[in-house]
Amino acid sequence: MQAFSEILDQWKTQQPEDNRDDYYKIFTAVKDFDKHIARRYDGLRNSWFLGTVTALLAEKIITTSDLEDFSEEAKSKIARALKFREQYEL
Repeated sequence: MQAFSEILDQWKTQQPEDNRDDYYKIFTAVKDFDKHIARRYDGLRNSWFLGTVTALLAEKIITTSDLEDFSEEAKSKIARALKFREQYEL
């Protein structure tokens, strides 16, 4: 959403006569985000679930309080994966 906001803010400050380039920028950003969402969630398998949850935590989309109902084993695996991501800045 931040990327969309930046594109719109830039458009607001420039106010060009022809909006085609700015429309294309927004269209491309939405299409790319749509592809990202599809790659992450379409056909999500059980074996990918903890990795997806780890990515959501790393991106601060969810918090550790959202993991309240997870098993201790799952929480531990997610914590290790987060530590690994932070260590290697993935």
